[in-house]
This record gives sequence, structure tokens and C-alpha cells, in this order.
Amino acid sequence: MTIVVPLVPPSPNELRRRYRNPHAYKRLRTAWERSLMFAVESAAAHQALVKQAEEARMRVGITISHPKVYDADNAVGAIKPVLDALRKVGYIHDDSETWLELLPVRQERSAAGAPATTIELEPAA
Repeated sequence: MTIVVPLVPPSPNELRRRYRNPHAYKRLRTAWERSLMFAVESAAAHQALVKQAEEARMRVGITISHPKVYDADNAVGAIKPVLDALRKVGYIHDDSETWLELLPVRQERSAAGAPATTIELEPAA
């Protein structure tokens, strides 16, 4: 299943500065959780994703589209709030290697400045 969220995760530098307070980070994670749930087509699709994550190891691919492209290490660090939100809403069982196969983070430069994050979820083989 493909989920497109109209948010871009903050860089690790921004996470350290702006979201170092646990309450600020929780607000960020909550925003991602809500966006993920609203981006799924229906309640049935939501339930199917949750059930699938309970039973199988999930493969997750993340593509970040935004005007400023992060360098490779910042792109990997930026997806932490996304993975935390995916775990919290139940789309992945856990973010450990036992339950998650994380594909390399891809980035695209968005032309019109319309930031978005595309998340592809499927059971791992």
C-alpha cells in the first residue's frame, strides 16, 4: 500500500534543536500519526494494514519530496519520527530488524515547493 503524507520529516539537526523537549517531539509524532491515518483511503484499509503488521515482517520504502535535499546521513536520521508514527498507529509491529525491512531512503526535489513523503508498505518476503 502506498501512503502519501503532505509533510516532510525534519532533519536530524532540526530534531536536536527544535524537538529536544519530549513534549515537542510528541506533538511532532502526533502530527505524523494523524496525517498517516487521514492519508489511508478507508477504515477498512487501516484495519488491513494493522492486521498485516501484527502477522508479518513489513518492508517499508520512504521517498521524501521537498525543495531542499538532505545529504545521505541526514535523510536516514530524518525518518525517525515517521517510523515512530508508523509503529504507534500499528502499520509496523516494531522498528527493529526483526519486524522491519527498511529500504534505502529516496529523495526527490519537488518543483513547485509542494513537500510530501511517500511511504510504501508491504509484507517482506
